[in-house]
Amino acid sequence: MHRSPDTRTASPTHGNGVRAAGSRHRSRTNFAIPLGICDVLVSSIGTEQFAKTLHAVTDSLVGVDELFAYTMADDGVPRVLASSGRGDARQRVTQYAERYYRHDLLLDRARTEPHVVKAHQISAETITPLDYRHICFETPGFREKWSFTVRSTTGLLIFSVYRKRDRPHQGIDALCPFAELALMALDRQRAWQAPDEAEAPLRRIERKLAERYQELTERERAVCAHTLIGMTAEAIALDLDIRSSTVLTYRRRAYERYRYSNANQFLMRLL
Repeated sequence: MHRSPDTRTASPTHGNGVRAAGSRHRSRTNFAIPLGICDVLVSSIGTEQFAKTLHAVTDSLVGVDELFAYTMADDGVPRVLASSGRGDARQRVTQYAERYYRHDLLLDRARTEPHVVKAHQISAETITPLDYRHICFETPGFREKWSFTVRSTTGLLIFSVYRKRDRPHQGIDALCPFAELALMALDRQRAWQAPDEAEAPLRRIERKLAERYQELTERERAVCAHTLIGMTAEAIALDLDIRSSTVLTYRRRAYERYRYSNANQFLMRLL
């Protein structure tokens, strides 16, 4: 897991009950977020351009190379809200959501802290396991990650930005107050992305599969969960935006991991 990240304390509560992160050694900065940036970000909520807009406005303020935001129920796995970056950014997000979040020390700490925004600075050289460091930091050339966490009634909300080694060092005077705005925007985006009540059983099954069948990949879990609620391969393919043959491949791999012959055998540990 990570060595202990540099965690910054929070400053006084605003009327909305969310606290902005500030430096451990100084009071909250007087940095003002330009109104134009607020308008651009808020207007993108509920659109497919939200992640790119969040990246663009964050980069314009402090200079970042990649961002990743997700929510996590106390008994669940990461649910991606926004990710943006170049090259193989999607692969890094998938690897983190499927495997490496288990090694993220800040998650354990954030779960036990009050409902305040916290800032965590994590340097690449402090990260273990080494394959996590290699894939998510060294290969893309990231020097550090800044993560901002807050607890809500539905679990944790996490907003992380990554910076490369060739970026000039900038403090968090702009990033901390902006992170408060970003987290509020992400919470609204989460509500927009939230499944309706008809999908709730599917999400519960996926969470239980993640807890009790940890060798399954994210896609294998999704396919098995869809199968367990009675969906055909064709319907699953349409819902997950993949081919029917790919659905069958994920299903077969999931069965082979546990030497099962059908999806119903997964129910033994879920009940």
